[in-house]
Amino acid sequence: MVFTALALGASSVAFATPDEDYQRGLTAYHRGDVSTAIGALRPAAAAGHAPSQALLAFVYERAGEVDRAVPLYRDAAAQGLPDAQVRWAEMLLAGQGVAKDEKAAFEQFSKAAAQGHRHAVEVVATAWLKGQWGADERAEPAAARAAVQRAADGGHLPSAEALAAAYRSGRFGVDLDPAQASRWDTQVSAWRRQRAPAASAPTRTR
Repeated sequence: MVFTALALGASSVAFATPDEDYQRGLTAYHRGDVSTAIGALRPAAAAGHAPSQALLAFVYERAGEVDRAVPLYRDAAAQGLPDAQVRWAEMLLAGQGVAKDEKAAFEQFSKAAAQGHRHAVEVVATAWLKGQWGADERAEPAAARAAVQRAADGGHLPSAEALAAAYRSGRFGVDLDPAQASRWDTQVSAWRRQRAPAASAPTRTR
């Protein structure tokens, strides 16, 4: 009876799904058991489970094993996982464990932005606004406008300011529209008030 129970227990671990391995690895990592986390994540990552690849890459990176993290981030990004695309882009941008490639980094950020990853949305909009990493608004005004619009809609102040100005100047190929410019000016002012640090209460003196 004891042998049967042990066999069944071993079988349940041996035939765990990638999702189950991922959850087991995530739980172990959160409680500080890195070795168990790695042991749980490796089979799922080897099976091509993108969340497991990304988490295992993160664990390796935190442990200083960047060379082991790089292919895992790359593979998870190739499967379309936004967090992995962003981290892979950051590594490409910095040349961390891989040859520096700003164009490829921008492509990865753009893929993550297209899925709504907030940080990527803002990074991509900023690249278009500043002409970074091969982003050329004169060559691709529609792409630049879409990126800036998406970031502005998400509350990115520089993008909202640029959009307001564009409706006055025609930048990004937009039609001149004073009403839209005024609407974005008003929105920018409201966001600035909301985000301004609260003024300190005056100190009462006796």
